[in-house]
Amino acid sequence: MDRIEEVSAETVETTLRGLLLPVAEQIDTLDELIAQYEGRLAELKAIRSRARKVQQVIDPSTNGSTKRPAVAHGNRVRAEQIDRAKLERLESYVRARPGVDLIANSIEPDLPGISNAKISQLMDVLTERGVIRFDRVIKGGGRAFRLAVE
Repeated sequence: MDRIEEVSAETVETTLRGLLLPVAEQIDTLDELIAQYEGRLAELKAIRSRARKVQQVIDPSTNGSTKRPAVAHGNRVRAEQIDRAKLERLESYVRARPGVDLIANSIEPDLPGISNAKISQLMDVLTERGVIRFDRVIKGGGRAFRLAVE
């Protein structure tokens, strides 16, 4: 009876090994195919990289990027429109206050949606345009401006 159990165990083991052999062969075949595709993928990436370098030489404005340039342009246009609108709001605010010290920190609460840093940048633009002039440095290093023609 022990002999029958051993033969049965050996037979089962042999049968299982026979079943595993095709699976192992399939795995080996898949590994080979994957290696081939990975090699081809690396070649294609290298070709794409060289093509982008050529594109940069031919058209430097692409800067090597082919990712939706229209979106970047649209964002830039929108930002310029927003900045122009903010500049107009600031200029009308400034022109309505002759004889008053114009300080970015004091202007910010009156112009919601425009940050203190943006107000400072726009004040420089208004200074360049001759709308306002730099008057003096205030405590804490801030700048005070006045209307250029009062």
